[in-house]
Amino acid sequence: MQLGTLDGVMLIDASKTEALDDVLVRVCNILQLSSAQFSLAERHYHAICDWLGAEGSSLNPYRPELYPQGSVALGTTVKPLTGEEYDVDLVCELAIIYETVRRPVQLLDMVEGRMRESNVYKDRLERKKRCLRVYYEHDFHLDILPACPDPGAGPTCLVIPDRVEGGWQVSNPKGFVKWFQSKGALRLVPSRSQKAMDSAAPLPQPQNADQKNTLQVSVQLVKRWRDLYFSERLDLAPVSVVLTTLLGDHYYGEQSVSLNLAASVDDVISSLPTVGRLTVVNPSHPQEDLSERWSDGAAYGAFVKGIHFLRNEIRELLACEDMGRRSAILQRMFGETVTKRAFADQAKTIENFRESQRMRVGRLAPGVVGLSATAATPIPRNTFYGDAAK
Repeated sequence: MQLGTLDGVMLIDASKTEALDDVLVRVCNILQLSSAQFSLAERHYHAICDWLGAEGSSLNPYRPELYPQGSVALGTTVKPLTGEEYDVDLVCELAIIYETVRRPVQLLDMVEGRMRESNVYKDRLERKKRCLRVYYEHDFHLDILPACPDPGAGPTCLVIPDRVEGGWQVSNPKGFVKWFQSKGALRLVPSRSQKAMDSAAPLPQPQNADQKNTLQVSVQLVKRWRDLYFSERLDLAPVSVVLTTLLGDHYYGEQSVSLNLAASVDDVISSLPTVGRLTVVNPSHPQEDLSERWSDGAAYGAFVKGIHFLRNEIRELLACEDMGRRSAILQRMFGETVTKRAFADQAKTIENFRESQRMRVGRLAPGVVGLSATAATPIPRNTFYGDAAK
């Protein structure tokens, strides 16, 4: 079942929960990457795929398979806060028997070597712990994750080089996407792009939030909350894949966004161990610890404190009867500008419906139909937030 913002007639009779859910979906629509941002990311993605897999590429003998992972693949992208970058994650899977590679970091060397052969990319590169980052203008970067198949662990499992540790790390990006889709009963939107070569998977085309399922929207909202809550300590912020996994693990089919957030966050808190830290593993590869950063006690402590704070915000939001108070809570959670715009969009939908009802169809002359603004039955003001009609 997909979500949808309510139209004017439905909002007139909406319950408090339905009206709140409608606002939350509108918040997500505002937080979506713009069509211009997505087009830019798509163009850079396909250009790099073309370069890595070109017939004359030094990687070509290893039959590179190139595909997206992360928020773009899952449909959970969120616009960054002002001054921050948004990103696309690209897997470069090479047909190499990883046991024959003497030093895992050689895989990173191979991909970086190919990238540095290009005048376009050679001065834009930064080697990270496990990926190669390509920086662009317009607050955007693309991460390339080199990988080899690990067929012994599963048909889509991979090993990836860890530059810092000097060994292999396990992963399963395709398996994770499949798991997330099954949890949210996600319907894939076929890509219309024809620019990718045969070995490169296209980026999934963006959906409006009202085309998404409850789990996708919930992930987007929690990621936005994370960005604001940890804005002064980005080094302590939980990574997106951990939040996505936690919300997926604790999603049980609830269709209401607000009620799902409440139930999922409650369940996450109930799962926290009394001793030690919570370990969040890749559901499609239990040997991959997605929460390894929480080995730093400060980061884990900040998460525990933050998730309790989020639960309190959600509980206050659901218990609140006053529209103004609800707006204030949502502003704390998702930002003032975004929240006010979502409420304004909702109010405009209601007003447009009322206006359409005031305009009655009448006959101006035999055989001629026109609109008349007279004799319309007024529609009572919506009071689903508990505020008195004025």
